[in-house]
Amino acid sequence: MNTGNDLVEVLDYFDIAINYRKLQYTLIKEYIKGDILEVGAGNGKLIEPFLNKKNKITLCEIDKNFFFALKKKFKGKAKIYNCSIKNLKFRYDTILYGDVLEHIKHDRKEILLALSKLKHNGRLVIIVPAFNFLFTEFDKYVGHYRRYNSNFFTLFAKKNNLKIEKICYFDFIGFNILLAKKIFSFLVNISSKKKLPFFVYIWDKLLFFSKFFDFFLSKIAGKSLLVILKNND
Repeated sequence: MNTGNDLVEVLDYFDIAINYRKLQYTLIKEYIKGDILEVGAGNGKLIEPFLNKKNKITLCEIDKNFFFALKKKFKGKAKIYNCSIKNLKFRYDTILYGDVLEHIKHDRKEILLALSKLKHNGRLVIIVPAFNFLFTEFDKYVGHYRRYNSNFFTLFAKKNNLKIEKICYFDFIGFNILLAKKIFSFLVNISSKKKLPFFVYIWDKLLFFSKFFDFFLSKIAGKSLLVILKNND
């Protein structure tokens, strides 16, 4: 089992993926507004572009290694709590889960809890890894319980009378890299921390092509899935 320090190091490797972070920002920027809460903020890289005078940022992180890193990095810029969302008593305009839900065993309960913490017309922004058939040893290594498809959220929204404002797959190149790894057993094991930076660098450089394919295939395939749920209560 991996320690918090292991996961901090792995997440830091993904900071190499500048183009991927830009792609995430492009997809979510119009939905991240007002009083913002990011759940499981990790090293804070996803929320960084939204640190401005228009937004009020709160971060909650249960891992103490990440928590102390966030305290140091965002001192005076954001409220930071070492807790889960259930311990927060406030309501928010936007709640963000960036590659976090897959780490939570009872994900459906977590989604409903997050929705209860939204203000009227607030948004729940979720980014998750896509497609269980792409589940790899690396998913296990970083503590994933599962990957997702759009049908999961469509059925969940219908059952709980929720509005899906947007749902789309993205990163078609990443999807094909993972698919190739599943098919061709001779490909190197990317769960090795020594090899991970190289693979992240190559994947990130190829993301230019993902933008083209994502435009046409966002309803069909991608390495990741973006879901925007709106609270109309």
